[in-house]
Amino acid sequence: MPFYDQMARGAIRDGNTSHQFRAAAQNWANWTWVFLAIGGVVWYFTSWMWALIPFGLAVLTASQSISSTAIAMRLEKHESENSRPAGAAPVVKKPSDNAKDAREETIRKQLAELLATLPPTGHLVQDRKGRPLTYERLRRRFESARQAAGVDFEFRDIRPKSATDIYDSQGTAAASALLGHASASTTDRYFRQRAGRVVRPVSRKL
Repeated sequence: MPFYDQMARGAIRDGNTSHQFRAAAQNWANWTWVFLAIGGVVWYFTSWMWALIPFGLAVLTASQSISSTAIAMRLEKHESENSRPAGAAPVVKKPSDNAKDAREETIRKQLAELLATLPPTGHLVQDRKGRPLTYERLRRRFESARQAAGVDFEFRDIRPKSATDIYDSQGTAAASALLGHASASTTDRYFRQRAGRVVRPVSRKL
């Protein structure tokens, strides 16, 4: 991308190295996980609305980590070319190295496409006109959709419903990871307290 190429040239002029940007990328990635964890805890104990703050910070730190990684890769390429002795033959990569590079390039493109879909207005949750979607406006829309569907469903039901689907399809471990439980036994107790599962009726007549 031209933007990252320009940033890499600026880093070279400033005397920065790929190692510095790799360390920065890892640091931003660590903060991303921290904010995601905080968002999960806030959502669990309060509401999804307050969780948008740490989740938004997680998106920001993730984008910083991606940018630092992209610049580091360009710096590594520049450092490799400059460290080669004059007249030396270029290094021929192994097929496994080429496959790894192809996978990394695919991941970079997918992440770039994901970041491009983020709201340009800076609002993580917005309407079609780009205005921030407040809790009250979102609640009214949810109420209208719920009445139109004729179901008794609330915001707080989303988390247990998602966990139940994961529990039924993938087992306790996956559901425990989604719920953020410290152990699988906690998840088992969580589901034992819920209603029984839906089963097929008896096919023969009684």
